[in-house]
Amino acid sequence: MRGETLFDASGQLVKVRAVMWLAVACAIGGSAWGWSLSQTYGLAPGDGGVLAPAGVRLAVGGTVAALGLLCAAAMGLYSRQYIAQVRRAPGTDHLIIATPGLVGTRETTYLPSEVTIGHARATQAIDDAFGTGIGIRAPWRAVYVPDRRLPLILDGQGRLHGRQDGGR
Repeated sequence: MRGETLFDASGQLVKVRAVMWLAVACAIGGSAWGWSLSQTYGLAPGDGGVLAPAGVRLAVGGTVAALGLLCAAAMGLYSRQYIAQVRRAPGTDHLIIATPGLVGTRETTYLPSEVTIGHARATQAIDDAFGTGIGIRAPWRAVYVPDRRLPLILDGQGRLHGRQDGGR
């Protein structure tokens, strides 16, 4: 038995995983493109048609590869902080907090007394640069646990189940 589900990120988790896979694709594509640039930068007509010095090729190729890898690393860090699900362990009051991986989740168990939930943050933005009025609503709460330097992220657009006070 998996235990009583208290919270799940629901459809938001699908979006997080999609961005995680996109970040992996960026890392692979950026690395391949960076390698290619380190070998051929300067030969294209737009680059001058003459092979650039090795240092320049390595700098340009290395920068492109590093940007792709940085994208994946940042999303990897975010995924380790994003709460996919919170469950009560069967037969106990322990909380199981799951964070997403590319496939599946990583689960850690905590006593309820070890978990502190911060105040709600209502991050909102409106993009009026092109007059579209596209809005972004991203409410969240920080969740503090003892074995993490950074707080976990509890998505305000996820679904709460059962008692909303977390059993306290």
